[in-house]
Amino acid sequence: MAAIDPVTQVWAGHSLPVPIRVLAPATSTEFADFAGTADPQVPAITRSDRTVVIHPGLWSRTTEAGRRTVMRHELTHVALDQGTWRRVPRWVVEGSAEYTAYRRTDLTPAQIAPGLAARVRAGERLTAPPTDTEVSGDDGYGLAWAWCSYLVDQHGRDRFVAFVGEVGKQRSSAGTSAAFRATYGTTPERAADGYPRWLASWLSATSP
Repeated sequence: MAAIDPVTQVWAGHSLPVPIRVLAPATSTEFADFAGTADPQVPAITRSDRTVVIHPGLWSRTTEAGRRTVMRHELTHVALDQGTWRRVPRWVVEGSAEYTAYRRTDLTPAQIAPGLAARVRAGERLTAPPTDTEVSGDDGYGLAWAWCSYLVDQHGRDRFVAFVGEVGKQRSSAGTSAAFRATYGTTPERAADGYPRWLASWLSATSP
């Protein structure tokens, strides 16, 4: 329930399957077989059949709070059927899951996305949502999380949820662009006009 309730609270219009299918392989080799990836940095993955596969090595070294965060992330993928969103920009897929995972935690933005915090404090200006390449890189999920948090903070959670829901109907890059314009009345690049200033203020206000 600690992982399920936060997901259903945000994504009330989407249902989780009953029962939720979770595989916990005993070895890294079995994880690779079930998950389709041998990446040792992946704590868990959601397959296209909405099954969550947990990596045994990283899972055993994660705190209880960390495990709940990972499961909230993966259960967001399950609820939205995001394992099948192959042509959707990764910032939507991973950002929506990270937003749900870290919502109402005690962690500061700098703790959740330390690489992003360091870049902003070094004077870097981020003026667009992260590309797929950036999301795949170091602290990429943090970049996606921050951008989605910005959209929620500036325009409200209901609008963000509606946007992601529309993306789920289109499931394409072009469909994502159309959904963003329909929901926010502009492009992501233009919506990012206030992003650098918001990031700097947000990180400063929430630093420990």
